[in-house]
Amino acid sequence: YDIQANRFERFSKEDSPSKGMSSNNVRCLYEDSNKDLWIGYFGLDGLQKYNAKDQTFTTILYDQEEKDSSPLDVTVWDIFEDSQANFWLGTDEYGLILLDRNTGVYQVFRENNQNKISFFAISSKQLILTALQNKIFSNANYTDEDLRELKARYLNTLNEITGLDGKAPVLEGLAYLEAFYIHNIDTAEILYNQLLNYPGMSQKQVALNKIQLGDIYMLKNEIWDASLLYMQVEKKFKHDIIGSQAKFKNAKLYYYSGDFEWSQNQLEGLKASTSKLIANDAIELSLLITDNYNMDTTVVNMVQFAQADLLIFQNKLNEASLKLDSINDRDPNHSLSDEILYKRYEIAYKKQEFEKAKRFLEIIMVSYPEDILADNAIFKLAELEENQLNQSKAAFLLYEKLLFDYPGSLFVVEARKRYRKYAETLSPTEKFSRGIK
Repeated sequence: YDIQANRFERFSKEDSPSKGMSSNNVRCLYEDSNKDLWIGYFGLDGLQKYNAKDQTFTTILYDQEEKDSSPLDVTVWDIFEDSQANFWLGTDEYGLILLDRNTGVYQVFRENNQNKISFFAISSKQLILTALQNKIFSNANYTDEDLRELKARYLNTLNEITGLDGKAPVLEGLAYLEAFYIHNIDTAEILYNQLLNYPGMSQKQVALNKIQLGDIYMLKNEIWDASLLYMQVEKKFKHDIIGSQAKFKNAKLYYYSGDFEWSQNQLEGLKASTSKLIANDAIELSLLITDNYNMDTTVVNMVQFAQADLLIFQNKLNEASLKLDSINDRDPNHSLSDEILYKRYEIAYKKQEFEKAKRFLEIIMVSYPEDILADNAIFKLAELEENQLNQSKAAFLLYEKLLFDYPGSLFVVEARKRYRKYAETLSPTEKFSRGIK
């Protein structure tokens, strides 16, 4: 809108193809301190900067390892510039991104279970809290003292904030911390219920908190209360990634409950999700059911495996281990061998028994190279070597194996980034021997 001329001018991908606007699916607009206008898009279109002088749009967010390729596959939900001129992007699959606007170089703060950052408050302290939580939990090398310190930071920040708008994202972070790391489930339930009725919350943010509250009910074994919340979100956001996320949660709930046919029906529609992570998760769970449920001799095994999976989600790790043992004791020739090994890895990882977790992944890599979990195992093993065991050379070789042996893997993009980062430290001779330019 031009105030002086008192007129509107419309921009769209179709009307202005020469200007470079990449999509009509605009999620957010932000004018920074330099008076530059930034546009965040839904789906594959990422982030653009608008040049008012010539009315053109320039894509900014590219894959750092593929500078001349297509834009980074990311949905930008929110944009924020803090008081220190740091430029933050709240994204879907990449979590929190700190962007250098001059060079396009960015840093990702991501936590596997809650990547989406879709609401920014006005205080940079809240962004620091988000980054701190993601950095602590991204590699599982945290202590109880770390968790207590982070909780104290959340509580102190809540006391310092006067406006309601600023408190909501801090409460969300605190609730998530209480639920999934400190395991104060009742406290988390109270916080999420407060957030559902919090003033000024967008419908999408309410939906995201409903999903989290559904997860709390899953932790408490209140399965059908969880299902109701997931279905409410799916119905309201049927054509949105949030709806797909809720639908997958509900499909997995029925899988946990042993209703594999209903779960499978829901997963079919999710395989074409616009979110690669949701689509991949749906495909993996669907294959698990297809490969193991339809065999008459393994129905009981599959039911017990799904129960063990739920126990792991609920952090009842010793009970989960016993449930997995019972499958092996009853039927040594079952078809779930690699899946059970992967669950044992998850249990060991949650217990911070990293050497034990490593052994389970190595067995999958060596003994089940053709199974669907092989590339997962190699990538997770590389992450273990890199982050927990501090063996960067071993991680480099595993990333290399993933790139060459499993080129269609969902993990290839991230593996390539880490591979090239380590490759920069190699001597010219080593680079030449590996064909690295």
